[in-house]
Amino acid sequence: MSSLITSYTPIYKESVFALWYSSNKPSASKLSGMVPDDENGRKPSASLISKWMEDGDWYVRADILDERASESLEKVLVTDRVEIFKKQADIGRKLQEIGMEYIESDDFKINALTALKMVIEGAQLEKESVGLTIALTKIYSLGDSDIQSEIKKLLAKADKEDV
Repeated sequence: MSSLITSYTPIYKESVFALWYSSNKPSASKLSGMVPDDENGRKPSASLISKWMEDGDWYVRADILDERASESLEKVLVTDRVEIFKKQADIGRKLQEIGMEYIESDDFKINALTALKMVIEGAQLEKESVGLTIALTKIYSLGDSDIQSEIKKLLAKADKEDV
């Protein structure tokens, strides 16, 4: 009885790629010790994995995945930052409300100067936070060419101011 030698399946090769990528892209020799057996109980050699890496453009694919991951992370970071600014704006509004309630009442739990400071600082915090939220949202919505154009304008302006 002769055994039929079959190629590794595309699904298995993809699983090896996924393992390689998720393991921080180790060398083929290190990866060969990490890969599980295929459905036929075989493990590819380091040289075969190296060939798959080259033929399958694994590094190019990894760069594309890294870029996507970076873009996703940037979106999360911007969204988180916008939320922080929104919370700060809310706090600013609350400080203004507390200060104004005091000014409009006869209650003396805090002094008039403290109430006035709360109103002023609350308004300033709200103004800054809302402005930063708008700016971050606008910047994130710009395309690469728009961002490059804005950078060129700022650099040109800075050069004129240095003169």
